[in-house]
Amino acid sequence: MSVIHCFGVGLVGSYVARKFAEAGYSVHAYDPQPHRVLGFPGIEVHHLGPDDDPLDLMLDLMASDEGLTFDPKNDLVVNMLPGDIGHLSTTSLAELPWRTVDLSFSQFTPDRDDEKAKNYGASILWDTGIAPGLSNMLLSKAYKELGTLKNGEVRVGGNPTGP
Repeated sequence: MSVIHCFGVGLVGSYVARKFAEAGYSVHAYDPQPHRVLGFPGIEVHHLGPDDDPLDLMLDLMASDEGLTFDPKNDLVVNMLPGDIGHLSTTSLAELPWRTVDLSFSQFTPDRDDEKAKNYGASILWDTGIAPGLSNMLLSKAYKELGTLKNGEVRVGGNPTGP
């Protein structure tokens, strides 16, 4: 079965990582504060320092004798890091012939790295969601077509906690 590497296990990331583990996938979680998934069956936690890059840590573990491997045809990276950190990770992942799902919350959309990803053989699937994702894309389009906006407001509710 595929191995899933989750970059970021905060509120959204921990939910995603737990769902993958519950479905029987082997999950590796990379986060400076992984308390939401510590001890969860099927999830191996990799603690990040405050300035650590999850991809660098993952590559270091693969190069060491830790036994961590990555099969580009079967395994997957799910980037759920926020803002600039998430964008930097996706930009770096675009330089590897791996499969990545980008759920990061960044002002930049992963299509910025489309050419690079194609050149390196990377496959990046990005989820914009409805809010703030699609809303932010529409604001970006308005900015490109209309110029500086006086105001742009996107109101987003919380994550569902039940059916």
